[in-house]
Amino acid sequence: MLKLLKMNKNCRRRCKMGIIVGIDLGTTNSAIADLSGEDMSGVKARIIRNSENERLTPSVVAFRKGEFYIGTPALRVFPLEPKNTIISVKRLMGRAILDPEVQKMKSKYLYEIVEPSDGTKDSVRVKLGGREYSPIDISAMILRKLKEDAERVIGKEITHAVITVPAYFSDKQREATREAGRRAGLKVMRILDEPTAAAIAYGITVEIKETKWVLVYDLGGGTFDVSILAMSAGASSVVHLEGDMWLGGDDFDQVIIDYVVERIRDEYGIDPKENHRFMAHLRLEARKAKEILSSSRVAEIIITGYLQDKTGNPIDVDFEISREWFEERIEPLVERTIFLTKKALSNQGLTPDDIDYVVMAGNATLIPKVQEAVESLFGKEKVKRIVHPKEAVAIGAAIVAAMLRGIECGKCGYINDLEAKRCEKCGKDLDLTEKPKKTCPYCGTENSVEAERCEKCGKDLLSIPSGGVAPFHYGIQTAGDKFNVFVRKGDPYPTPEENRIIQTFYTRYPNQRFIAIPVYGGVNLEYASKNEKQGEAIAILPPNLSEGTPIRIRLWLNKHGHFEVEAYLEDGTDLKPWIMRGEKDQLVIEKLEEVGKLIVENEGNLSPDKKIKINELQEEVLDNMKEKNFDGALNKVNELRKIIDEPPQPPDTEKVIMFAHYLTKKYDWIIGPASVHTLNNLIKELEDAISENDSAIIKIKLNALMNEIDMIVEKNPLLNHFLVMYIAIAQHVYPVLPADAKNLMEELDDIEIAFKNKQPYAMEMLNAFTLKLEEAIKKVEDIIGEIVGSKMIKCPKCGFENYSNAKKCKKCGFPLEIAYEYICPNCKKEIPKECEVCPNCG
Repeated sequence: MLKLLKMNKNCRRRCKMGIIVGIDLGTTNSAIADLSGEDMSGVKARIIRNSENERLTPSVVAFRKGEFYIGTPALRVFPLEPKNTIISVKRLMGRAILDPEVQKMKSKYLYEIVEPSDGTKDSVRVKLGGREYSPIDISAMILRKLKEDAERVIGKEITHAVITVPAYFSDKQREATREAGRRAGLKVMRILDEPTAAAIAYGITVEIKETKWVLVYDLGGGTFDVSILAMSAGASSVVHLEGDMWLGGDDFDQVIIDYVVERIRDEYGIDPKENHRFMAHLRLEARKAKEILSSSRVAEIIITGYLQDKTGNPIDVDFEISREWFEERIEPLVERTIFLTKKALSNQGLTPDDIDYVVMAGNATLIPKVQEAVESLFGKEKVKRIVHPKEAVAIGAAIVAAMLRGIECGKCGYINDLEAKRCEKCGKDLDLTEKPKKTCPYCGTENSVEAERCEKCGKDLLSIPSGGVAPFHYGIQTAGDKFNVFVRKGDPYPTPEENRIIQTFYTRYPNQRFIAIPVYGGVNLEYASKNEKQGEAIAILPPNLSEGTPIRIRLWLNKHGHFEVEAYLEDGTDLKPWIMRGEKDQLVIEKLEEVGKLIVENEGNLSPDKKIKINELQEEVLDNMKEKNFDGALNKVNELRKIIDEPPQPPDTEKVIMFAHYLTKKYDWIIGPASVHTLNNLIKELEDAISENDSAIIKIKLNALMNEIDMIVEKNPLLNHFLVMYIAIAQHVYPVLPADAKNLMEELDDIEIAFKNKQPYAMEMLNAFTLKLEEAIKKVEDIIGEIVGSKMIKCPKCGFENYSNAKKCKKCGFPLEIAYEYICPNCKKEIPKECEVCPNCG
């Protein structure tokens, strides 16, 4: 019987929280465990059975006739709904749709894997019942079933959990797992590496007094990890790891699937892959055959009633597979795991002889060929199987969960993280509340959390694992796709303060409102894009920064292996950045960047009113982003795009005729008598068509007149110059500075007369006028910039910063037109009208 942690009864009575559990969220199967009091002698770790009375829950979600099925019920539905059954979703966690391995999954699995409609190409979605779900959503459904089924067994609410992930999971994948736990209704106290959990499950059963090297060989359903740990006196530390995120039990199943498909093609001349129901059944039978071959020499694949030959006769699939054949086919996969194991040893400067214990974890380690390969490398006596490989990870997570009870708030009873200073729920200072205890795994005595040895029996206490080593190089993408590394593979985390590198970036243009820095993780040190994108560090910038303003950004890994990011200006202003991971927040930024390009391209066609509206909407987008209201931000971006994409109004026939007359009368001296004659004829033909109300002819004649006007303007540069200046005055200057616009119009008329009379100083007048017009347009732009820029009015009621042209507060609706009418003689700041005393200085 396992000798495990003992929980203090008084602590249980005091504690107002629910049960803390450990969860192994696996590719093929998942398990949930806790520590249950058996008697006064000790505590036993247990795997909690699900509602189907199983110790393991298949990590499968299906949808049929408006209902979701999870676990074994989903497997039963699989052959009936092959396209609506999601398996091995763990392989998609934190992945991008363009990832080559994701593209391979699309050809292997029967369900749809698509680019998200509410995210970017840096993420992925699966389809169930015609709707998109993220891998996080599917994983949350699995976690929720584990939680609810366990609650029925325990009879208490489960509120907190430690969830395990492969050691080779990237930051993005770890964060996705944490988010899945949150959506399942769990407070995730720790994301724990699976090999570390397995080592803890083993280490708590054996008293290790002196330092030992432990190698964990973890071959699960979808991933392979090999971790080297130093274990001593209840403490464990990961010193090196290697792995393959696309090597696991699913790949062993695929060997059998591919074999059966090829045999059917050869023997019957049909492609069974076209029959999705058959392929779903085949995947289930392949997995069953693999498990049978672990204990038998022969397994059979029997599938009837799904296939027909070319003449319509039914095909009964009945193939026999021997263990010898299977082992021969999987040898390259097993050799790959041994290669990575040797690589891990070599990189740490160790040999197989230096390893004291080998811990086997993961369902696929039950395959005899795998066991033989590991025993051949290390020796049979070093390979330990005290804890079942299928359950070791969940049990180790449960042990850590029990140690991470956290700090109980004396006011509301909420259990906070061990490092918390204030209660996350009610805000009460936690400094004076009861501190967590460290339980002796040998005698059950509770010691202070700082104790290294048990006060009663004197034995070394089990330490809570903290930190680890980075599975990849992490860095940012700089000019030329260079990979600027801030954490190297194998570096310990949390990143020491002295190693947290500050990198400086600069704004590329005036009034740049956000900065986004792509972050990558992988093994290629030369090119960032050759690695996997982990997300983008983004910061919203204050308005009116000049071009070249330095932005200081610092990235590092915290003790959980997750990114932390800081961004601030030279004056110390905290920009409160965060990491985008291909979801709605990143979609908003991508759309905002697209809109920015369109604004530049259409600058000349945007009226002042439209520019003001665009700037206001841009500010609203950024406000929503700061508040993490990404749905609201997305709606505003779409509204912004509609304004820019508004198609030009169809030409007004009457206005075209008026403009043609205008050219023939005012500019006959430029265009000449021939063009005047042509325009007059086209005007008459169009007016005749209008009088006959013939819409088809009207359209033809209107186009002919417009084309002639365009051709005349193009042939006469001076005419074009005059027209452009008139339009600029009318559209850009007049709406903001009408008096200035009137003066400019009169001056331009004088210049035209000078050209008409062939005065020698006419060109000099035109050049001077062009500069004057440019100054007027610049003046208008400055005025618009003041309206939508830094000149803000602070609402005296709620404090929200509004644009200076706002009449009411955007947040609370308070009237702003007469909000500020006085200046304090002491502090020189504005005083709201209704205030008798200055709210700034008193």
